[in-house]
Amino acid sequence: MSKIEIVRNPEPDQKEKLVLIYMKETWGSFTQYDSVYTVVIDPNDLSQKMIFDQSLGLEIIYEKRDNSRNLYRKAYIKAKELAKLEQKILKFFYDYSYNGRRKIAVVYYAVINSKLVELRSVSLRDSKGFYDRVILPNGKILKVRRDSIEIDPLIDGVKQ
Repeated sequence: MSKIEIVRNPEPDQKEKLVLIYMKETWGSFTQYDSVYTVVIDPNDLSQKMIFDQSLGLEIIYEKRDNSRNLYRKAYIKAKELAKLEQKILKFFYDYSYNGRRKIAVVYYAVINSKLVELRSVSLRDSKGFYDRVILPNGKILKVRRDSIEIDPLIDGVKQ
């Protein structure tokens, strides 16, 4: 599966790049869709919020081109807005469904010096269900689940 493209080239009248933070496109029937969702993870207090949360204070640019049959919705933030998310983790969740086939991908980025740095992650399963093990730049390992985040006590297979 190819990487999620999260940066759009600016239009001629724009001077800044935009980062895609949300997308919902449907066609045919609403069971055929292409979606991107973004979650902001704070590794300090182990919390996660949708990027639309007002407490983050981001200026979001919305694009809505729905018609009577399909949805075409996107949201962007300017690349300079990444400075407000310094030392946070962005979780980009990609969901694609077509003709009964579904592909899901999750990519994690750390915001360091107002730039996105891709983090290594792997999807695993334990007795509580599915989770992603994400390795942070400082060496910490997080277990990221749909509704919770915890620090993984295993480092190199040894319990600390």
